[in-house]
Amino acid sequence: MNKLIVLGALTAASFFSNACKKDTENNHNHTNSAVYHIHKYSPMLSAQRFGTTDQIKIDFESHDGSAVHHVNISMYRKSDDSLLFSEPSNAHVMEKSGKYHYSKTIHFIADEGFQPHTDYKLVSKVWGHTANDNIVTDTFQFHIHH
Repeated sequence: MNKLIVLGALTAASFFSNACKKDTENNHNHTNSAVYHIHKYSPMLSAQRFGTTDQIKIDFESHDGSAVHHVNISMYRKSDDSLLFSEPSNAHVMEKSGKYHYSKTIHFIADEGFQPHTDYKLVSKVWGHTANDNIVTDTFQFHIHH
């Protein structure tokens, strides 16, 4: 009889602990009306010098408490839309806090795909749980001088 009581108690405890764990894992802070913003802090200059470095610093935020599900930062050469880079490698960053910070040192050199006397665009995107869900895009254009 005691074995049945202990077995019943263990089964109940297992059920309740797994139920809580499952609820926590599935809590994406997901709302269908998430309000996302992109705050670009750097680069700020529309003209850069070939051979120099700068920082890309961008905050992706949800101002309504929703999770930041997906982000993408891409650099293109304007003349032919050649992609220099696209990050992060997995766009699903799933930041439950509602804020995701991206930072990268960028070298304006030929080995990184840059050329003097050329125009570029930095495209930043943030979106929700599914593709294009409340997507916000920011495009920053700049020129590389020699």
